[in-house]
Amino acid sequence: MKREFWHKVTEALQETNPSIKCTLVNQLYDETLPTISLTEIDDFPQIGVKQNIAGFPAKPILVAPKDVPKRSFATKEGYAATLHAIAHIEFNAINLGLDAAWRFGRNAQGELGEGLAFVKDWLRVAREESTHFSLINEHLKTLGYQYGDFEAHAGLWEMAQSTAHDIWERMALVPRVLEARGLDATPVLQEK
Repeated sequence: MKREFWHKVTEALQETNPSIKCTLVNQLYDETLPTISLTEIDDFPQIGVKQNIAGFPAKPILVAPKDVPKRSFATKEGYAATLHAIAHIEFNAINLGLDAAWRFGRNAQGELGEGLAFVKDWLRVAREESTHFSLINEHLKTLGYQYGDFEAHAGLWEMAQSTAHDIWERMALVPRVLEARGLDATPVLQEK
């Protein structure tokens, strides 16, 4: 049962299709997680620092943050581009939640004796972010766009990868610094 659980976490993390990823995350949190008991250090996978298995779709095309085109929020396209930027943040947050549970659950168990609580919290984050992503993407579709139609940047995920070696750095820098300050957003969102 525990092996199947971690297989499902890995499957959701690796999925590249956003709608399938959201479905997998929702099933994982709503159906599988309540049946799991993780109490021993060996109940958690041992992940190598360099392992990066997060799945991303072929689109959006990723560019440097300074190269994300600026659009006026007052136009339909500009409004859609802003929503797209938010959807991109939400998609990255899904991967961040899954990666934190997958990568650092063992650390939380070994250092704090709270591995299951840690995993549940981060899978809840992934679940909530999948809802946010889905709602924003559905709204984008009413405007004639969808996730992947605009360029985006990978700043948030790059920070996650640079903190893959240390649970404390990841917890300090990604959710508390980048997201809190809006540094994961496009330059236009940062200005607003």
